[in-house]
Amino acid sequence: MGSSRNKSDGDSMMTNDFQIQLLRFINDLKLPITARIDFLTHDEDLVIFTLPGGKVDKTFMDGTQEVRLPYQFAIKTKDNEKGNRVLWMINEALSQFNLDIPSGNGSYQFLSMTLSKPFLEGVDEQGFYVYLLQIEAHLEIGGNS
Repeated sequence: MGSSRNKSDGDSMMTNDFQIQLLRFINDLKLPITARIDFLTHDEDLVIFTLPGGKVDKTFMDGTQEVRLPYQFAIKTKDNEKGNRVLWMINEALSQFNLDIPSGNGSYQFLSMTLSKPFLEGVDEQGFYVYLLQIEAHLEIGGNS
């Protein structure tokens, strides 16, 4: 049951833009810190990055696949309450029943998302608290439609 997305002529390998769209969704929440795609720096920071792994749940006749892709949010701050609050705000926003994070270029169709609960990873040597939130995006990608 593949999707009927329109692709540009000659564009057989479109770049999956889910991480970019997820970043836009998170930054539209107007959190007290702006998120970016990267790893944590030496200063206060909020980032999202891909985790190793992922799984193909189904493959259809047209080559379309339903996949699960893991990502992680990390916040680093000297304000313990802020780190906890920000990741819980993200968790709440991504837990919405009618959540949809559409592709900007037609490279995927958003199906659903599963989330862990935010947790404190630890405190580094400079006194920064590091909180993490893991998510798994369920997407439909590819195909020859």
